[in-house]
Amino acid sequence: GCVFDIMATDWVRAECKHKELSDVLFAEGNWTFYRDPEATQVIPHEELLTGRVSPYYTEGAYHFSHCSYLWHKQVRAMGKKQMLLDSKSRNWDHSLHC
Repeated sequence: GCVFDIMATDWVRAECKHKELSDVLFAEGNWTFYRDPEATQVIPHEELLTGRVSPYYTEGAYHFSHCSYLWHKQVRAMGKKQMLLDSKSRNWDHSLHC
């Protein structure tokens, strides 16, 4: 059972999604997403959140919130053996990229 996590930009196991934080960051960002790199075709949030739109494009500020979300999950998982992290959150190269 995977769920789409817009802030992780990926499908993850349900227990790997930090739903509350993902929802807050997504709502506070007031992001606009597009079907094309020229930003001429807006994707409604309802459609985007289904996880069935790929690829999609948005402004650069979204990337900062995405990275913040992954780092928050990493810190939250420290010392908590029962907390699972998805592969993107565990990936060292992705952390360096952020």
